Amino acid sequence: MSESFDTDKLEREVKSMYRDVAESADAEFHFETGRELAERLGYDSDTLTDVPDEAINSFAGVGYYFEMAEPNSREDVLDRLLYSSLRRLR
Repeated sequence: MSESFDTDKLEREVKSMYRDVAESADAEFHFETGRELAERLGYDSDTLTDVPDEAINSFAGVGYYFEMAEPNSREDVLDRLLYSSLRRLR
């Protein structure tokens, strides 16, 4: 018997999990979050000091891709815009 995979349900659950992280960053999750994770993934600790604690505490990123991807300055990627802007201010 073959069961189909419910992608809509998966999407709802993933969005719910990330919403929970954003709203309750100090809760326990089955994945790492926060400043320590961001630094371990390669985000510059000096640049992160300019990001509000609320944003860093709820960080649940999937990795540091800037060295590999090198997005263009006009690409519409929020994380890239924020991080690059902060680095340029230093």
